[in-house]
Amino acid sequence: MNRATWKSIARSTTAASAVVLVLTIGLGASATLAYEAEAKTLLKAMSDYLAAQKTVSFAYDTNLEIVTKDHQKLLLASSGAVDLTRPDKFRASRHGGLPRSRWSLTERR
Repeated sequence: MNRATWKSIARSTTAASAVVLVLTIGLGASATLAYEAEAKTLLKAMSDYLAAQKTVSFAYDTNLEIVTKDHQKLLLASSGAVDLTRPDKFRASRHGGLPRSRWSLTERR
């Protein structure tokens, strides 16, 4: 093949790559927007559901990992619970890893 043929093939390949890139970016952007809209809808629904609840409670487990200057890893594990009763009561507790703690708030008017 001569030099002109190779240049023509190179241009065609470059043009095809550019078209694929533009289509991928364009279609990816619209798909991303659709996912964002769906995520916002789900978040709003969950938020509305929690706002309507009179009582919310959950338990949790957590780990705090600390790396010392000697590159040793220390893991502080703890767990706890949270109880919320609307409109005026909040109670939380945590134990393990660090000193045990409890919090409570009761508002009386």
